[in-house]
Amino acid sequence: MSEKLDLILEKLNSLDQRMDSLDKKVDSIDKKIDSLDQRVKTLESNTNTIQEMVASIAEDATEIKEKQNRQQVAMEKLALRSIEHEAKLERIK
Repeated sequence: MSEKLDLILEKLNSLDQRMDSLDKKVDSIDKKIDSLDQRVKTLESNTNTIQEMVASIAEDATEIKEKQNRQQVAMEKLALRSIEHEAKLERIK
């Protein structure tokens, strides 16, 4: 009878050790999940910041294109005036 009790105790101790090992592994997994969760939150925050920056850059690019178009029109007018003045000077000569 004592041998059976010893065997049962031995099995229980073995199970207890395995449970402790599993608890440690679960704790480790929980920590990794928490770390990954924090990293995901950081990535989401960075993504939002990048999206805002891209929107700002797109606005800036649109403004630059508009200014370039206005400058192009002004340069075309100046070129036309220059040609007209040159033609007048040729007629005066």
